[in-house]
Amino acid sequence: MERQPVRIQLTRTPLVSDGHPSKIETQIFYCVAADDTGAPFYEDDIVKKLVVVTADLSVIPSTSLRKCIGKDGLRYYDLKYEIEITYYSASTKYELIYNRKNYGTVHAEQV
Repeated sequence: MERQPVRIQLTRTPLVSDGHPSKIETQIFYCVAADDTGAPFYEDDIVKKLVVVTADLSVIPSTSLRKCIGKDGLRYYDLKYEIEITYYSASTKYELIYNRKNYGTVHAEQV
């Protein structure tokens, strides 16, 4: 499915007291199983790390970052974001989507 973007939905909840998050790192894995046994829960012989993507969150205004109160009474950022992956014949593009806005290409380190 070349040139057809695929989105992975993710959530992170860093503490507000740690300040505006500057970056977020996401590991993406793939499964090499020949059968359709369902999504694995942990890395093993058939689950391999594909890429580590690092998104620059400093481009997102602080006022756009949702916050919530945890069960512990502390304030957290409620970062619901997506990594959009587009496959091309000779490359793959990874982009950060936050609050339905595309913040552009993220750094991707192949593993």
